[in-house]
Amino acid sequence: MSPAISQEITQPTSKAVAPVRILAGPPALTAFEAARLADRLRAIDDGVKSVDASYLYVLQLREGAVDFGDEAKLAELLEVGSEAAAEADIWIGPRMGTQSPWSSKATDILRNTGFGNVARIERARAVRIDGARDVKALAAAMHDRMTESVFFESALELTSLFTVREQKPLGYIDVLGRGATAIADADAELGLSLAADEIGYLVEEFTKLGRNPTDVELYMFAQANSEHCRHKIFNAE
Repeated sequence: MSPAISQEITQPTSKAVAPVRILAGPPALTAFEAARLADRLRAIDDGVKSVDASYLYVLQLREGAVDFGDEAKLAELLEVGSEAAAEADIWIGPRMGTQSPWSSKATDILRNTGFGNVARIERARAVRIDGARDVKALAAAMHDRMTESVFFESALELTSLFTVREQKPLGYIDVLGRGATAIADADAELGLSLAADEIGYLVEEFTKLGRNPTDVELYMFAQANSEHCRHKIFNAE
């Protein structure tokens, strides 16, 4: 077994699904990207000296399978590194309760290359920050709240990405009672990054409909109306 492949973990944090393994991957930042990120973090904490990050691969075994397949071939396919997976100050993975687009494609590739025992693979980042006074204060500047979750204790927390979760009931935003303030509060809580004109539009439309929007509807609106989808920088309407 490659020394970069960590111990098998058989007890995820809540409902157990299947054994999970964590593999250390290649560097996640170029020298230029690391220097730029360090400058951004230094504006928050002037004690920051440098930043480095590497990828971690988190693999879930299929229920009933006994191993992940050919370890050497798996390490070669994923470009497994030699650095220990647990050495970091902060770990950043996909948003809890979601499967990342990278995971969807990578899982298919693994299955098509002979790793049928792998139920799912996710990719995370292990970040090391030299000189930081409070790593938690820097987390917001290092991840996207809409698509990523942050872990502070150890790489083993990444096993919770595969935890089976109870379906949550719909939440309703009281636009009819509180107007734009209700959506502004939901925007801050959910990390939707809505602009003022978008909030105004939502208030106007749901007032016409005579009902309050759900949190799912706000998520969908934020995604469909994002810069990525609409290219608002080019004055799209």
